[in-house]
Amino acid sequence: MEVIVNKVEKTLTKVIFSDYLGTIEYTLTYGEGGQIEKIGYTVEAEGETQEMIYNVKREGEQILIADEEEAETFTYVLKDGKIASYVDAYGTSFRLEYTDNYLTSVIGVYEGENEDGEIEKEEYPVEYKYTDNNLVAIDGGGLKFGEQKNITNGVDPVICIYKFILTAITENSDFFPHLLGLCGNSSANLPTSSDVIYGNLPFTYTYEEWGGIKSITCTDEEDVSTISFEYKD
Repeated sequence: MEVIVNKVEKTLTKVIFSDYLGTIEYTLTYGEGGQIEKIGYTVEAEGETQEMIYNVKREGEQILIADEEEAETFTYVLKDGKIASYVDAYGTSFRLEYTDNYLTSVIGVYEGENEDGEIEKEEYPVEYKYTDNNLVAIDGGGLKFGEQKNITNGVDPVICIYKFILTAITENSDFFPHLLGLCGNSSANLPTSSDVIYGNLPFTYTYEEWGGIKSITCTDEEDVSTISFEYKD
């Protein structure tokens, strides 16, 4: 049965993923203008904890995200309110393409020398496929969708499923634009399960009183994975 809710504007403060291996937590801090100015990143696994703070700086149509030591720096370029391209911490360039405001591909551009010593560029696209405005696949495998509407307050929960449960999005450089809400439209509905490529795993949801998603749980035999969201007024 579909849950009917009225969207209330809340501010996302945390995204937490937990499974049998440990936890991954993103904590968002906002500036006076209401934009994210810091991203806390904490990983707990095998009894060890790794913590990092990334500063977010906006300079015109450019966004710089860097850890406090600036050992990792990501540079994003905006166009029409969306991330159009970026350079990751290793100097690799990526180009993002959209159709009707939906992200349809992320293209990695790699440079190398050919046999003659000349620099050549090769492009490797990761395709995002939609059906009825729902992101049904990233690079081949993906999700099955139902009728429940997707209410997004901050990052798209569907993208979080692709990142944390399906691991189709692995790098922070790929995930940060989604945390910032700068990748175009979100999926219209919520998925009921993964597709056959990912084992037809079912998803269950809990909700905040105002209608936003509180948690997403996926159970694979004895392994339970949970994505949790925290908000503030």
